[in-house]
Amino acid sequence: MRYCEKCRVIYNTDEWIRIEMGSALLSRDNFDQMVVKDLISWSSMIHAFVKRGTAEASLDLFKKKVDEGVEPDKTTTVGQMEKQGVEPNEATFVSVLTASCQLGLVNEGCSFFDKMVDCNIKPKVEHFGAYVIS
Repeated sequence: MRYCEKCRVIYNTDEWIRIEMGSALLSRDNFDQMVVKDLISWSSMIHAFVKRGTAEASLDLFKKKVDEGVEPDKTTTVGQMEKQGVEPNEATFVSVLTASCQLGLVNEGCSFFDKMVDCNIKPKVEHFGAYVIS
């Protein structure tokens, strides 16, 4: 295991502990300091915001293209994650669909559902549950 991978494991563990302790903001600080973010890093942070009732922050993290300052459309939904070569997984989409539901964003929820299918992820009960509610 290279040094970078060891650091990522430690950061991911620290991030998850902070999330479980109810500190999404401290977890976000930890996330922002990570040099290399993997699927666990992204999904954990997105989940943390949904879990703590800040669904909007969750969706911003999932889709926003910070470097370019451009608000993405449905074809660029994954923004930062894709830019770093990280593909969302089933859990990531459950969190994003839940966030869309919490915010009442029906069109966004539909776009995320379509994006999930485009990523070759077969929808499961959890996805349909969040999708139908939104």
